[in-house]
Amino acid sequence: MSEAPLFSVVIPCYNYGSLLPRAVESVVMQSAIDAEILIVDDGSTDETPRVTADLKKFYGDKISVMRKDNGGLSSARNFGIDNSRGTYLIFLDADDEFLAGALDAFRACISSRPEVRMVIGSHITHISNGRERKHPAAALPKTAEQCVRA
Repeated sequence: MSEAPLFSVVIPCYNYGSLLPRAVESVVMQSAIDAEILIVDDGSTDETPRVTADLKKFYGDKISVMRKDNGGLSSARNFGIDNSRGTYLIFLDADDEFLAGALDAFRACISSRPEVRMVIGSHITHISNGRERKHPAAALPKTAEQCVRA
């Protein structure tokens, strides 16, 4: 068995076949990729199964494609976690993408601050009408109580 990658990028997908290739390409095109890419098709009823088959043909061993019965986003992410080998997990939704250098930035953060257990990055969401929405990273609340909303 080969050495475990630094990152496992889990991409859950439910009926986002039209946007999935963009998300996958944004990971594959990172300058220094030390990541496995796991696409979890959560029982899609659109063209996602065909798209994932095409992606697998094109990218080969760079990606893993798994299909499961629909169980929702958390279920798909957990399925990806169960099948991951990386030291660090990264979740990327099928309608989002990494910017160039994202994995390098994660790697630099981890190297400079090994005590850090979670990194939250900005992302861009692609909307089916062709628009994009940018989501900057926000600071986490300081206390556990502030994380829970009533």
